[in-house]
Amino acid sequence: MNRANKKSESGVVLITVLSGILILTVVALALASSVRVAQEELGNRKEHLQAYYMARSSVYTTAALLTVVSPTPKEGLIEVANEAWSGRRV
Repeated sequence: MNRANKKSESGVVLITVLSGILILTVVALALASSVRVAQEELGNRKEHLQAYYMARSSVYTTAALLTVVSPTPKEGLIEVANEAWSGRRV
């Protein structure tokens, strides 16, 4: 009888260990999925902010250009090209 008890106990321990490993695997997969979703969300947010600030800067640049341009088209373009921030000299 002693041998029969040892075999049934070792079977219970094996099932308990396998159950624990299964639970840890499920938790690890859930964590990996959560991290992947968070990473995609962060990438989307980064792209959104980049697009927002690029659009905002283009509005301010356009406003600055419109205030600098003179009434005659050729003179206005040369004035803008000669500005220090443009980096060009015409």
